Amino acid sequence: MLWGRSQPLPGSFYWPPQVIDIPPIKPIVTEYQLFEVHCRCGHNNKASYPEGILTPVSYESGVQSLVFYLSVRQYLPVERITELLSSLCGLSLSTGGVCYLLEKVKLKALPVYETIRQIIANGKVIGANETGVNINGKNYWVWTFQNSIATYIAIHKSRGTKAIEQIMPEGFEDKSSRPHTIHYALNDFEKTLVSSIRQSTWLSLDEVPDMVIPTNPGITRSVVYRTFVHEGINKVPEKEKDKAKKFKEY
Repeated sequence: MLWGRSQPLPGSFYWPPQVIDIPPIKPIVTEYQLFEVHCRCGHNNKASYPEGILTPVSYESGVQSLVFYLSVRQYLPVERITELLSSLCGLSLSTGGVCYLLEKVKLKALPVYETIRQIIANGKVIGANETGVNINGKNYWVWTFQNSIATYIAIHKSRGTKAIEQIMPEGFEDKSSRPHTIHYALNDFEKTLVSSIRQSTWLSLDEVPDMVIPTNPGITRSVVYRTFVHEGINKVPEKEKDKAKKFKEY
């Protein structure tokens, strides 16, 4: 309540201005003093490390969780994680230390990881897909399995059924593009045409549609692939790989 010329004036607070900032982030270091006594009998008596501390320098759950989050969720490389921790928190951590923490948290997360896998395996409907990834110079496949509740990601060397059998050993009925369940949009002539071109030249899946689409606009890459699978010619036999290479060069 404000007063003007001896008379009260009604008033109220309006939206106050706000200034938002982030305070400096500094690690909290707890140092434990260990006592050592040299006995007259010649033995040294040393105090033990506190429970849960195994090394002269260790990092607690806050640092572990941050490192794991930056790696797994934000996909930062190890060196970038060390740079961020140094610049943002003033925390000096080597690349080897980051790798050690990632392995440590991974072991803690394994039970949860398995629980997620079980949720997927027990689901009525499972969606699956894979994409290539290069890890330390070697090619692998990132497999993703998901339903309406959870998503499970696993790395495997195989892109085929072997990977599914090892990742999901419980097994489940496959309703994907298997030859006995998929729908074929090509007529008999078109199927014969793309099959003949494939078997006579062993051109790639991308090249065969390019040859036939100008005169057969109804043909697409996906239906050509399905035809290859149905006819068992989706993979180039070893003995035909030289022919495919020579034809392409020609």
